[in-house]
Amino acid sequence: MILSFKKLLTALCLLVAAAIPVTAQVFTSPTAYAFPYGDPAVGIDPKVTSNYSKRDLNTNFGLTDMYLSAWGANDPGSPAEVIYMFSVPSDPTNMIAQGPIPYHGVADLGVGMILDATIGEYVVLVCYFDYLGTHSATGQPGHILDMYTINGPASSPLVFYNQIQLTFTSEYGRIRMDSHIEYAAAIVWQHPGVGIETMVSNNGNWSGITTLAGTEPEMGPDVAFSHASNLDVNFVYQEPGAGTITKSFLDWGTLLSVPFGSTVIMPPNIQDVDGGMPFPISELVLDCPDHYDVDNWAYTYTDGLNVYVRHIDHHSSGMPVTTIVNDGSLGNFPLTNYQVAFNPTLHYGDRAITGGGGEITVGWNSSYGPTTHAESRYVAIEMFENGGGLHSLPDYMELPNGQLGGHFNPAISFSKMSDLQHPGAPAFLYATYITQPTFTSGFTSFELQHAFHKWTNPVFKGIKPAMLHPECGNSTHKEQSGLVQSIARPNPFGHSLINSVNLKENARVELVLIDMAGRVVAKKEANLHAGNHQVVMNDLGQLAPGTYVLSTTINGKKTAAQLLSKQ
Repeated sequence: MILSFKKLLTALCLLVAAAIPVTAQVFTSPTAYAFPYGDPAVGIDPKVTSNYSKRDLNTNFGLTDMYLSAWGANDPGSPAEVIYMFSVPSDPTNMIAQGPIPYHGVADLGVGMILDATIGEYVVLVCYFDYLGTHSATGQPGHILDMYTINGPASSPLVFYNQIQLTFTSEYGRIRMDSHIEYAAAIVWQHPGVGIETMVSNNGNWSGITTLAGTEPEMGPDVAFSHASNLDVNFVYQEPGAGTITKSFLDWGTLLSVPFGSTVIMPPNIQDVDGGMPFPISELVLDCPDHYDVDNWAYTYTDGLNVYVRHIDHHSSGMPVTTIVNDGSLGNFPLTNYQVAFNPTLHYGDRAITGGGGEITVGWNSSYGPTTHAESRYVAIEMFENGGGLHSLPDYMELPNGQLGGHFNPAISFSKMSDLQHPGAPAFLYATYITQPTFTSGFTSFELQHAFHKWTNPVFKGIKPAMLHPECGNSTHKEQSGLVQSIARPNPFGHSLINSVNLKENARVELVLIDMAGRVVAKKEANLHAGNHQVVMNDLGQLAPGTYVLSTTINGKKTAAQLLSKQ
């Protein structure tokens, strides 16, 4: 008989209670800004959280960074929430707007964002499974995608816009989502009795539904974009009966070619089928570098004791390998068998500033101690992408406000947006996790913690991607020495663009507007003195509506890139 993962964890917690007190572990104190926000109600046991972050978003209340998150109990009778927060750029301590969107009786609330060219608005995406049809326009249960435009005032910035019902089923199957920069989105879900299904979008133009052939027994999927030569949609899913985890992918353009409203069956490109791990396991979490020179990927899970990362590095062996991140094999202090691990999450960053390998950041909840109300805290490590060691110190990095009491269903999530110089990602790794500040009169009060780890700080240290795609806008610090800031407005634009350029020194500035096929459609050059300047690009009215990249070059060196939309 195969025990459920939850029952297995209960048994492990009893082992902890009977165990000899564990040897004290070493934890690095957190050095990140964090605060609780949201309302996991008293008596509700939240089990999942998700998040998404986006920088330099033009709103009706100014240029902002946006942080989206969600929490839920995955229970037909329980409340859940989507949380939105808009901050001053690069300053999450200064929130301009924030608030909740309540949900009820849903599972797997996921959040993302695209620029919807069909209406010329930024749109927040919310996917979930509706147990009872409470939020469905049809009144029927199933997998659902909600859309909210970001065009309201600071007091109420998100306005409901549209809904797509993906399935009509009363049987739960996990649903997950990923967004790529501003133009692409992908959703994956388990349709019980049918298989793993997916749907993608390009600037608000949604595809039909593709069923991955041969996946009817599979469950618990996750999805992540990768962009090396092509933009690929990566999948991972598990089959407990066979004891396997499968990693596959399909080309985003191929998925996009399926007409909206239709359903097709398509064989996925299978890259890895991993067997031999102990089942049952936790839900799988997959991530890939958003832009890279190779198609690397990594996913994580736990059996309740060990935290596993299955990953591939085409810079080294090019073969999938599995690394246990809490047994000491990476050079860190091993956690003993009295440890209980819960629900790990993962962020895959890009190439390091020093030119070294990529970075995989893994976070989870570690519970330990001599009683059933064991001490518990959220911790993380940063490992090399080849599994050969740690970027972080050989201890465990504690997340702020992350110590718990006896809560055995913790949840944690890292934003999948790439780090540091990616044009869409803020300067922080955004983490959300459920904490348990009080336990009184038989009821537990929970909080949703929001933490913002600067990429360059000692705890979640930074990695800077190479210049691989023009929309990345990546460059070295030396290359940026003459530029303070370059921001173009309006966005979306019409007949002209005004680019605000702030220079540290005299320089020759070149602005190049590029379409998504890589063609140069407009160019402007100017010799400017140090200081603030408004460089105007006119005669843009003839350009087709769509997404463009504005590249800024200072003295012959590319220093910035901004994604823009043409009305």
